[in-house]
Amino acid sequence: MNRYHFKGRLCGYICAECPEPFANLQVRLYRVDKQRNVAALAVANPKETFAILDDDQVQARKSRLLSKVETDAKGNFAFELGENYAGEAFEVDVYCRSVPRRKVEKEPPKPRQFTITTLQPRYRKTEEGFVAVWDYCLPYRFWCAVLALFDVWTICGRVTDCKTKQPVAAVKVRAFDADWLQDDDLGFAFTDTAGKFIITYSGADFRQGTWVDVELIGGPDLYFQIEDSAGSPLLAETQIDGRAPARENANNCFCVELCIDEPLKCELTAPTGCTAEEPDWAAGINFVRVTGTASGGGFGAYTLQILKSGSPVPGVSVIYPGGGTRGTVPVIAGELGQINTTSLTDGAYTVRLVVNSAGPGAPAICTEDVDFTLLKAMVYMNKVGKITTDPQPLDPSAELRVTGVPKAIGGTISIEGAAYVYGCIDRKIRKYDIRTKQVTAPGTEPAQPATDDPIPAGWNVIPSLPLEYTLPSQYQPWTRIGPAPRDLINSWKTFTTGGTTYYALKAGEWRSTASGRYSFLLIVEDTASPANHRYYDIQHIWLDNKQIYDTVRIVKFQRFIDGVWSDIPPCTDWVVSFGKIRIVGLAWDPIIDEAWWPPVVPNDNFSHYRLDYWKQFGSRQVLLGKTFVRVPALPASPPVTTPTSTDAGELALWDLTALDAGAIPSPYISPSDPKIYRGESCSYSLQLFATDSTAVNDNSTRHHRYHQVAVKIINDL
Repeated sequence: MNRYHFKGRLCGYICAECPEPFANLQVRLYRVDKQRNVAALAVANPKETFAILDDDQVQARKSRLLSKVETDAKGNFAFELGENYAGEAFEVDVYCRSVPRRKVEKEPPKPRQFTITTLQPRYRKTEEGFVAVWDYCLPYRFWCAVLALFDVWTICGRVTDCKTKQPVAAVKVRAFDADWLQDDDLGFAFTDTAGKFIITYSGADFRQGTWVDVELIGGPDLYFQIEDSAGSPLLAETQIDGRAPARENANNCFCVELCIDEPLKCELTAPTGCTAEEPDWAAGINFVRVTGTASGGGFGAYTLQILKSGSPVPGVSVIYPGGGTRGTVPVIAGELGQINTTSLTDGAYTVRLVVNSAGPGAPAICTEDVDFTLLKAMVYMNKVGKITTDPQPLDPSAELRVTGVPKAIGGTISIEGAAYVYGCIDRKIRKYDIRTKQVTAPGTEPAQPATDDPIPAGWNVIPSLPLEYTLPSQYQPWTRIGPAPRDLINSWKTFTTGGTTYYALKAGEWRSTASGRYSFLLIVEDTASPANHRYYDIQHIWLDNKQIYDTVRIVKFQRFIDGVWSDIPPCTDWVVSFGKIRIVGLAWDPIIDEAWWPPVVPNDNFSHYRLDYWKQFGSRQVLLGKTFVRVPALPASPPVTTPTSTDAGELALWDLTALDAGAIPSPYISPSDPKIYRGESCSYSLQLFATDSTAVNDNSTRHHRYHQVAVKIINDL
């Protein structure tokens, strides 16, 4: 069975530029009466087929009902037709239990139904069946006739600036009926960003006078008053305006254009008082949000400045809505911009809003200042184990990286950053600590808590922390941890100078022992009352304290005999005629956590191994340069077991013939290092070195090992 989908949107015009959706009405589809000319009806203009139906007409078409659906708040409808329908034309009616914007009354009008047109949908075949779309807006003379049946009276208008003709937003428009005894207040509305407004009222709002009903027929005589958000008048029409021919005896759908000489408006509502910075993790900055109003007649643009002691602070950027170097769109009781406060110190500041008019000539200027106190809340970790957080410390997804490569850390670790909350009299740092928690599965790293969130449970505090400021004497310029980065692992100490004892910070370190994926959480609390504010910064790192001592060693040597590599017994003197020697051993580093598979850097942080040798009292020679593949290789899947001597593999081949210096010359001169003459012998040392890439003890070293073996080589050639 074919499925037919008929959908679209219906609306009606109040006037030519004022459509409204057929919200929450019922659309009914009827089969066409067989006695009527379907082809002629289907091509007829809806203006010629519209009709409001009486009860008998509605009842007469009941047997031809094909389907019915309710529209949504935007006038959208959707039918799914299948059974007993094959794509033919149908009549489109709308059934109204009520209409949009009708006031609730004790005795509502009876429901009404009107027919729009006979429609032959233009279906197209899709994966879901046959689909046709029909959007239609009923002309205002028809829609207003329907509204009149429900006693819905509407004023649709627009407010502009008289000089610039630009729309005026967020002003209050109130409508009145000029009555003989007492003017009727018909209601009010606020203009939108396009300057448009709609006021809805009923006949009862203007038909009753003070003592007797004096306006029994016809419509109201309309005049308007406009005021701004503060209640100041912008337009004050009177009864005389309502008696004008264009306003007198208005229909139930009335459209009007109003204009005002609106002054420029500048108003700042924030920041005020003690204002804390907000972090923008993506941009790596802190900012203060500025809100208020910049609008008015002839609006051109606005700018924001920040001042200290009355003078502009240089180098402070402002992020305006939509970008650019100034605000170019009017703002009414909204966000004007964000001031980048990253480089500012805490303390008292002034924000200045300047609004300029558009057009030629000297612009009109509206200026407003607001004072506030900047609370610097610099809470971040930018280095852990002397490795920098990348791309920047305010990013919760940052990792420890060196030249873009993730880095694991281990051993004794310092942490640098800021735990800085200062600027307001009643708000400064009270205490801070750093906590750690292991991440046991990929993708389960905890998110950074939002400011003032409860402290999460299950974290371990790094020893020597928390650091608490419990005495006034502990608040000194040199005990401020930030805003520039400095050591975060601290305890209190004292020093005495000039007979006075002062508190100071004693930097410390954390002796890490664990290995795995970990999250570090910096928690800072301030002294705000009655509830402390909390600030957070999180960093996710790899800890590696797995040593490689037992898995880096030369296990044995082999020579090639009869097509097979055969072991050379320990303590055997080598002869150059052995040719190539196979060096067998281990150069292996464990991965940090098998839960992350397959392992990648830095979980797999094996760096390299190399082989060197030297003749007794000779200089070091490179046998094999840096080789970045561990021996033996990791298995294809976990578990990963630590290799033993039986798992050793080939580290390198050593061609002994390269040591041949030829026959002993006469007179005798020493052979070139590291060679030996034929018939001579010498001791050689062979050294294996392997290392991982973990930054150990504040990036001062790596996990590594040297393993050295001595052999005697005889040149028997």
